[in-house]
Amino acid sequence: MPLEEQAEYVIKNYCKDGYYILESVANKKNDTILNLIKKWKMDELFNTIKVAVHEECHDYQNIMNKSQYDWNNRFWIINQTHILNGQPIVVKFVPDKLFKTELALNNIPENLKTLRWKTYVSSGSQNASNVYGIYGLLQEYEAYYHGDKAVYDTFEYVKKFLLQLKISQLIMKE
Repeated sequence: MPLEEQAEYVIKNYCKDGYYILESVANKKNDTILNLIKKWKMDELFNTIKVAVHEECHDYQNIMNKSQYDWNNRFWIINQTHILNGQPIVVKFVPDKLFKTELALNNIPENLKTLRWKTYVSSGSQNASNVYGIYGLLQEYEAYYHGDKAVYDTFEYVKKFLLQLKISQLIMKE
């Protein structure tokens, strides 16, 4: 079975939230879950599952509810959809009324800046995590959470699969 088909099977049967995210995005885009997974195919099953759920979580956050324009106050309202306790919730914010995350650069000690700091918070970064301030950081936090949770949820299946693969390889060597 091709890797992306295996990933779809595993997510569908072992990862309720990850499957919900992929199914919601696929339906909204009039696409298939398999096609979404194919876009994020990595070198092995764990990475494919994690990256597909993480990246499609971003699509879920941004396309499930359209942004709207407040004509009275003349600004855009962004509607991001997040998942809390298995339920979708909409978080609204006005991007023009936010401060970029990079403004906190001088207030965070170097020893607290993580490996991903430059990617998500550095000066001039155009990632949502910088441009949309705390709301952008929420997007990344949630995407990492669901990607990692998908791997955690599917670990027992993958462990069995890898054990079977190792046994098969040992048998083939004999």
